[in-house]
Amino acid sequence: MRNHFHLAVGLTEPNRYGSYLEFLATDEQMKRELVAKRLSRGWCVGARSFKQEFRKDQARKGADLDLHRFGGLGPDEVRIEREELWEERIQLLAKQANADLAQLGPRKSTPQKVLLAAALKESTSVSNGWLSQRLGMEEPASASQFVRRLLLTLKGRAAVKSLLSRVKT
Repeated sequence: MRNHFHLAVGLTEPNRYGSYLEFLATDEQMKRELVAKRLSRGWCVGARSFKQEFRKDQARKGADLDLHRFGGLGPDEVRIEREELWEERIQLLAKQANADLAQLGPRKSTPQKVLLAAALKESTSVSNGWLSQRLGMEEPASASQFVRRLLLTLKGRAAVKSLLSRVKT
């Protein structure tokens, strides 16, 4: 490919990039290849609902989607995908904890909020910022502090471990 490109456009060092752009502008096959590479970078392209349905379908077929979930994604796409993963996980945790995420109450240290935050922190790379925003725990430091306090107790660690054992990953 590289030799073909050099022969096709007759590159010299000083005008290499300009020639490359000119080559791309005129070569339809190369344009199609570049577009195909760009469109096939992510593991799944589409709306969140489409991705969830695709994930369920692939899981039924035995695919390990977490292994390839972030492969080929750019930084912004990785951030979005991570947040979707955290949301999926918190939904599962809330269901197993019999917690209604919409009815957790205004207190930032509500026991159910802290339990969910601790379980998510123990099982993912969730950020304190995302947790504090999603669970209404005010400042990110609040989420971190409440989780730390819970995990310092035997009862708290046992509650988190019990909840995590009920959630399929």
